[in-house]
Amino acid sequence: ASLGEQQQQNHGHGGECKQTHKAGEEEHARRGRLREVRPLTRVPLMQLEREVNAAHPQQRAHRHAVLGVLYNLSRSYPEAMAAFQASLKLRPGDYSLWNKLGATQANAMSCTAAVPCYVKALELKPGYTVCRQQRAKVYLMVGRCADAVSDYDGLLQKESKDSAAERDARERAATCAR
Repeated sequence: ASLGEQQQQNHGHGGECKQTHKAGEEEHARRGRLREVRPLTRVPLMQLEREVNAAHPQQRAHRHAVLGVLYNLSRSYPEAMAAFQASLKLRPGDYSLWNKLGATQANAMSCTAAVPCYVKALELKPGYTVCRQQRAKVYLMVGRCADAVSDYDGLLQKESKDSAAERDARERAATCAR
């Protein structure tokens, strides 16, 4: 069994958001926004993996993350998850890596597994708007509507505060200019 199939069997996160995800892809395709990403050939990725493992330890986390992004773009989700997890072992406090791992899990239809990654990213950076949006979307996909509403409400409150602060700053700037 592939790594992805093993994860589905072990964690039961296989296809709980597949139908919603597929509907979203179909909507994007209708709008002409979905572009095909050609799978990366295995040979260059194997070369990249060797280079990552041979890299200086300080560079290794970043290179694993880059490899994870490449795998994610080529829809090789199990490999992408493994690369992000390797990077997280070296940099467990990196909120963006947790977000990338969560996004990859959501792309792989493992929506339930994505939630703890988004939670960790938001613990590390509470104001991370993109992550909160992604978590709300995943909450909807797995039927946790109350949690999704809570996240969306928090986003709206933050936007309202940001807008008020921007208005205040503009007013102060206008007063100073006079």
